[in-house]
Amino acid sequence: MVSGFKGISTQQIRVIGRIGGGGGGAGGGAGGGVGRYQGKSIPYERGMTLLDVIIQIGLNQYADGNRASVIRDVNGELKPFGVRIDDLIDDTDLSANVLMMPGDILIIPDAYF
Repeated sequence: MVSGFKGISTQQIRVIGRIGGGGGGAGGGAGGGVGRYQGKSIPYERGMTLLDVIIQIGLNQYADGNRASVIRDVNGELKPFGVRIDDLIDDTDLSANVLMMPGDILIIPDAYF
């Protein structure tokens, strides 16, 4: 029985950083990895938005969502784009709910205290 499908990286969205609902620490949160950052790949679905990705991966309490960025292949060149996860979730700013593309990499850094 098939329980899941990841596909090739160009058909996934990869996420790295402060993800998962845990408070941090080694092995905490969702996805793989050890230490302060966790990683996860999710299959791309047509029409997928930033909010769809966040729902699937969860955010860590130490994530700085407004300093997050998406790295996207644009005509063979990798380009970073800033995204505003905190504005989307905390302020219900739907203009921050951008479309994701297959092959995107979402990086969510630590918040500064």
